[in-house]
Amino acid sequence: MGAERRQVGMVVGVQVGTDPEPKGGPLEMTHGSTGAKESEPIFRLWDEVGIFRDGVRVGPERQLERRLLAALLLEGRIPRGGVVDRVWDDSPPASSAGELSKFNSNLRTHLGKACRGAKLDTSGGMCHLLVPDDSVDQRRFTRLVRSARSFGSASPEGVRGAWPLLVEALDLTAGAPLGGLTGLRVETQRQAMRQERFAAELRFARTAIELGKSEEHLALVRRLARESPEKPEVTCLAMRALYLTGRQDEANIVYHAHREIRDEVTASPPSREVLDMQQKILTDHPSLRPIADEAPGSTSANRELVLAFMPEAGDPEALREPVAEAFAGRRIDVDVADGALLCVVPSETEALDAVGVGLDRLSGRLAHRVRVGAAFTDRRRAIALAESETALRVLWNAASKSLVVTVAEELYRMVNRYDTGAYRPAEDGTGGWIRVPGYSIPPGPDQRVPPRPDQARGPMTIAPTIILSGNSRIDNQSIGDVVNNNHYGNVINLPGGGPR
Repeated sequence: MGAERRQVGMVVGVQVGTDPEPKGGPLEMTHGSTGAKESEPIFRLWDEVGIFRDGVRVGPERQLERRLLAALLLEGRIPRGGVVDRVWDDSPPASSAGELSKFNSNLRTHLGKACRGAKLDTSGGMCHLLVPDDSVDQRRFTRLVRSARSFGSASPEGVRGAWPLLVEALDLTAGAPLGGLTGLRVETQRQAMRQERFAAELRFARTAIELGKSEEHLALVRRLARESPEKPEVTCLAMRALYLTGRQDEANIVYHAHREIRDEVTASPPSREVLDMQQKILTDHPSLRPIADEAPGSTSANRELVLAFMPEAGDPEALREPVAEAFAGRRIDVDVADGALLCVVPSETEALDAVGVGLDRLSGRLAHRVRVGAAFTDRRRAIALAESETALRVLWNAASKSLVVTVAEELYRMVNRYDTGAYRPAEDGTGGWIRVPGYSIPPGPDQRVPPRPDQARGPMTIAPTIILSGNSRIDNQSIGDVVNNNHYGNVINLPGGGPR
């Protein structure tokens, strides 16, 4: 099955290094099943390139002919001139046209013996290999991973639905991609297939952790961390799995390996996600627990999401129109109470979309700065989150933005289980997590005392925003730069009269 296969179940360390290709994927499975009957042909691009029937290769045997088969299976329709380049790596011999014609004839012979209905079409100056997608291991792998991704990772039902699809998908990628082939173009395709499998392994490992299977698949997680210690998502995954299996010291080693590699290779500090994960481990944060361990009803299933919108100025009623525009097409109930516009989003899918895309869209429709609190079911909780002191200070520091979102802990665990860099914890005891649409990393709270809502700035007024240039002064005048013409109310009148 090739020298590049590896034993995933073996216990490995956490130091930086590389492994051979996987043997049977994370569950020690054997290659060969695409879900088709054994008597049906299988077109392999993993481990050994070729056409197989009942586990036996029926062709082709020659390296150049297998390159042709791999290119056609991976790329679909290829101009005939391009096929020559893919077979001979841009250095075709003078006899390439005749040899390619012979290769096509041989491939048709193999198809005729192995697969009725398969066809090699070379009409119109194109080469196109017509075979069922489910008979090609790489195509089936891609479809299974895409289907698993559609389940999401925010609920026990989602991770349980994705699990068997990921198991089957990684079974198909045992061994080396494009095994037995060489060449520059082949190597480029091989690297792309490795990256696709890496992403699937990462999703598989995440799903295993959420299902409480960290111990069972710890070797895979360790290998991912060893191969990619610089990647924040991999480091967070490994730290969490090690923590859940009682190996906190080893999680700390992975954390420091990430810091060292970032410092040495990229000259950058550790990512925000990794720092957050380290803090969660040190404090035994409840969000580290597998989602499948949560009690029934603890996720958003069948629960309403409440969004509380609190403008810094003006009547909350004025937010009805921009909110309706931002959430057009979604079922939401709107009411005004306790100084806030309250919106109720009924279903899980809409809830996650509302906190993400919906609020991002709203941020560009506001005339005043607005704070939003998001929680399940509890309106008082949503309003309390909207009133977060930290959120007010963060928004004050996000000078060019008009919206700040504070979500409840349980919602944070769902919408941001892995992308922790987009949020920062509230520091005022509300237990919320704060995001500013438009910022990949939210700014820190401004140390100045921001205005209270009853002292809020007025509506946007056309006036220059001026930044003074150091201490440059001429008598009683200062030198400054006009940055833009937008300023929120309370325009300062400079000496000489009128706004400046």
